[in-house]
Amino acid sequence: MRAGEIVGERFEIEALAGSGGMGHVYRARDRRTGDTVALKVLRRAGKTELGRFSCEVQALSALRVPGVVRYIDHGVTADGKPYLVMEWLSGETLAERMAERGLTPAESVDVVAQVAGTLGAIHRQGVVHRDLKPSNLLLVEGRLDRVMVLDFGIARFRIDQQITMPGTVLGTPEYMAPEQARGERSVDARADVFALGCVLFKCLTGRAAFQGAGALAVLVKVLLDEPPRLRELRPELSEELDALVARMLAKPPGERPR
Repeated sequence: MRAGEIVGERFEIEALAGSGGMGHVYRARDRRTGDTVALKVLRRAGKTELGRFSCEVQALSALRVPGVVRYIDHGVTADGKPYLVMEWLSGETLAERMAERGLTPAESVDVVAQVAGTLGAIHRQGVVHRDLKPSNLLLVEGRLDRVMVLDFGIARFRIDQQITMPGTVLGTPEYMAPEQARGERSVDARADVFALGCVLFKCLTGRAAFQGAGALAVLVKVLLDEPPRLRELRPELSEELDALVARMLAKPPGERPR
């Protein structure tokens, strides 16, 4: 798509902002409001890609939660490609921030507490994210007090909804709960608690809770091994924080905090 092209008789393309495996994201102008928006266009139209795209549209259009990128519109381009329009957000991901200069323990707790509040709100609306990780958390304008949850492409919308077949493993191994790694049918909000524990562990220690030479090795450790305790790696951290992260990373979902 080129600058000046109009999508949906409303959104004027300004520039390509980024590309991923599934499609392109453009900066565009909403001619109805004058606002700058992010326009995501699906590049591949296979069954998997269409399913993920549809899932993200369904989740974002239903959620009106501070801390979740705001849905504006969706449709199909003139050449038959699905698109999704969201509010325009600039900043850096938590992954980029950690790679550049890291976070203090206090900053780590503050960021994760914000995300926990957002997750609580989406869980109450029956949505489970299922792919929470630092690259899906955006620090708006680089601010640690404005954290947005991104990418609902494999979210489970409504607790009783069956989006994937039992036995299908979706997610990112380093942040995947054991029940998710096993492809269980009943993956619920507690999987997001586990993933958030992995995020907090990474923020505090600079390393993943589960490490291995490749995705399969990591999944085996998620299923069978216990991660190091925080205070083994950073003895100066409090016992309360150590205990909290250990509970978040408990393999039985029922042992994790709400």
